[in-house]
Amino acid sequence: MSELTFNHSQVFDVLCHLNRIAIDKRATFQARLKHLQRLKFPEGVNTGKGKPAQYKFSHLMQMVIAIELIQAGMTPQVAADLVDANWYGIRQTIYLATAQPNEDVSFAPPNVIDFLWIATPESLRSLTVEGEDQFDKHEALEPIPINQLPSQIESGSGVGVYGEGWRTLVLHGTRITKAVMMTVAFQFDLATYEEMRQSIKAEVDETNARMADAFPELKATKKAMDNRTPEEAAADQEKIKTYIFGADYKDRAIELREEAKKTIPQLSPYLRGQLCSVPNDGVPIGYDDIKLILRLGISKLRGEVMERTPLGDAIIFELISGSPVLSGLESVEYIDSIDTLDAYAHKILPDIEPRFIHIMTSDGTMELEMDDVSYLVDQGWYFVAPNYELQLTPLGSALRSIMLKTVEEGEQ
Repeated sequence: MSELTFNHSQVFDVLCHLNRIAIDKRATFQARLKHLQRLKFPEGVNTGKGKPAQYKFSHLMQMVIAIELIQAGMTPQVAADLVDANWYGIRQTIYLATAQPNEDVSFAPPNVIDFLWIATPESLRSLTVEGEDQFDKHEALEPIPINQLPSQIESGSGVGVYGEGWRTLVLHGTRITKAVMMTVAFQFDLATYEEMRQSIKAEVDETNARMADAFPELKATKKAMDNRTPEEAAADQEKIKTYIFGADYKDRAIELREEAKKTIPQLSPYLRGQLCSVPNDGVPIGYDDIKLILRLGISKLRGEVMERTPLGDAIIFELISGSPVLSGLESVEYIDSIDTLDAYAHKILPDIEPRFIHIMTSDGTMELEMDDVSYLVDQGWYFVAPNYELQLTPLGSALRSIMLKTVEEGEQ
């Protein structure tokens, strides 16, 4: 079977039909499309000077989505950038929209029929304090199952780092895909459903095959990470700091870390634990703590959402890297003194239920109920690391040391 392609005239006809362009306005619409062509969008269409453009089904879909974003008020440049930067995830949902009812699609969530593509537009991005960045558009057009839309809207979260959650653009990706296929197959008789389906499936399969080929390499990388020398681990730690503190880390590191060490003693052990937990995991932070976090410059308000500042990142890095579990340190030198934590740990220890003492003094292999995990995090004794493993906070480390000592004394 030869590869399915469309010429520019056929793509133009499909776009005109989908957007109900009047006959006498087609020249104006064609001029709008040339702006996308000048941006070399979609990538891979322009085959060379003097050769006619050839569009795959995926190229047609990229054009359709870009026009939808332009219809919603975005500039051609922003529309093209959003589609380009987020095409992998969008393409998966386009394929799902073409799948047969009983087809087993391994990467599809269970019981999901329709997908949406959502964005939080920000046309004034260039005027903001942050300004524009080359990575702004990544993860800024996100596919979600339709049943997740209420929680997305309710959470008020932006999509990626772009825009505000109260300004959410919703495209019904599944309906758009089916409208395109109907138009191509029945309005213009350019291709069958199966030809379009196989075209997008071939691209998805190719990507999945490349990922499968890369998997042994990823496993080898993990093994190499596990066998690093102390010097190699230290070098990697510097890279992490550069990522956290920014490209100018070496110039700012001393200033940020010194400021972090001065700020940490002003935080209660409980609040230190909360700051180390995964964002949006339901850990409560009181009104007074929120005011303190904002006053100290640990976070800043963006609309109704609190975002960490570079100082906040530095403080959390100090707290996490200082944890005995993560770094093997015997003391927590960045806090005013270890005695502060020990005194607080001794104070709260009598009120801790025996089962939590058993959990905290175990070897870490116990199966925990979600309620237990939530309680341990809520108390500020543990935080959820980026790999979703529970790790002790500084307060948790102090508590565990006292618990182990108490258990050993009781066994003697």
